[in-house]
Amino acid sequence: MKFKRSHIAIALAASIGLGGCFGGGVDAPNIPDVVLPPPVAPTIAVEVTGNVIDANTGNVIPGATLTFLSNGGPTIEPRLLNDTFTRVSEIASADGSFVFGFDTLTAIDAVTILVEADGYLDQTTVFDIANASAENGLAFSLISETTPGLQVVEETATVAGGEVAAEVVIAAAATSGASTVTVPAGVILQDANGNPISGSNITFQVVAIDSDDSGADAVAIADLLPAGLQDSTSTDVFVPVAATIINFTDENGNAIKKFSAPITVTMNIPANRDVMEGDQLALKSYDEETGVWANETSTVLVGALNNGFYLGTFQIDHLTTFVAGNVVANDLCATASVVNFTGDAAVDGLVFNMTRSISGTVIDTLSAAQATLSFDDTQSASETANITVKDASGNAWAQVNGANICGSVNVSLVAPGTTVSENLNITATCTGDDTVFTADTNAVVTYRQADSMDAFVTANHVSNGDFALANLVGGATYDVNVNSGIAGVPDFSVQILADGNDEVAPIVYDCNAGTGTGGTGGTGGTGGGGI
Repeated sequence: MKFKRSHIAIALAASIGLGGCFGGGVDAPNIPDVVLPPPVAPTIAVEVTGNVIDANTGNVIPGATLTFLSNGGPTIEPRLLNDTFTRVSEIASADGSFVFGFDTLTAIDAVTILVEADGYLDQTTVFDIANASAENGLAFSLISETTPGLQVVEETATVAGGEVAAEVVIAAAATSGASTVTVPAGVILQDANGNPISGSNITFQVVAIDSDDSGADAVAIADLLPAGLQDSTSTDVFVPVAATIINFTDENGNAIKKFSAPITVTMNIPANRDVMEGDQLALKSYDEETGVWANETSTVLVGALNNGFYLGTFQIDHLTTFVAGNVVANDLCATASVVNFTGDAAVDGLVFNMTRSISGTVIDTLSAAQATLSFDDTQSASETANITVKDASGNAWAQVNGANICGSVNVSLVAPGTTVSENLNITATCTGDDTVFTADTNAVVTYRQADSMDAFVTANHVSNGDFALANLVGGATYDVNVNSGIAGVPDFSVQILADGNDEVAPIVYDCNAGTGTGGTGGTGGTGGGGI
């Protein structure tokens, strides 16, 4: 694996003196102490910043958790972007933002990121480490369990040795969508390795999806399906007609993944989904821990029509997200799908959301002046998509409905309102000698409007410790978080006024002790330099 930068952590703090080496009555020369500058900021090969946001409001979700998975289990390959570069398998995001990275010691080419938050449906993505840029932005847009069109039902039961003593039925019914899961008595609940679970108190969660809800803020099946639904090795297209999400956990939060005998699932299928009684529909499942869609060997048997819905029934021996669908022959898009951005130039942190009518949802974060966005997965030649582009404050930069996306699509960006930009300089200066200093060229700087729930925007490093704060609302106050890369400097925050004048966030550094403290932000002026 080839990275663009190496991880070099340098920590220097010393004073040098000489004496006692000269005999014969000759005095030792008076050589003054040498003050060494603060250490050069360490660097890392691949940096990742981003936010976990509410799909409906655009606000960040405090208390979200990111878990890093490889080969179906947690991995400690990521590093926190602090001055010690601590290896972690999980990040708890207090304010909804996150920063992490990878270095030359990373042993995997890709990692699956599972994002969870209380009251929201989980989301996963596969991050391509080997082909990542030096700096990357991610946005996780979670769907609230209270979203119109969803019905989340939970039941509890006690088991001994993993065995279900009495039949458990969990029925979730939305206005025009319903899912029922039946676990027979005697079934043994198992972990991912097929071992009986050790917990005794089980929570059974079933999510029904109201596929015909016409409300403006209602969720549709396509909103819940991650990209990668189509099989790139076939020209046929899988068209979803019904879906459900099933999660079973014990009191310790451990997921039940398998069963000693099959359990039964039924889903309502609207009559307008081009199915009829007796059909055998294809069944696909999505594994949150690998980020991969799989074709199930089981099929979905379509029952009799009742009150405008067919009942689709299937049996499974494991848990995940399940989707029933029709297979349409020779409908795969044969060309690469690309979105071209026109109009105003993109700024860092814009969130791109494309909900495709068949092949699932794509969410990405745009970088400054990004002109195109292409998609690795395949899709139907006949499907359409709704596209939105929003900034961290929830302002819409673009909205396109019903776009034909097989091929190239033009999306015009329009920046909202009047904004200003300014630089923030971060420089560590030695205590007692302001002529010795080091620019913090590899800090991670994020900002958002004060007293808001907006997503954080990551500032680009311009040069010499200057970071660009772009697209600020003139006259507003902003909170700026500084994750310093210089050893011994803890994270700190400053407030700035968006008036178009450059700001400073100085670090007072004890060069003899190797520690520093972030100062307060200025109200304008030019930043410092480097050595």
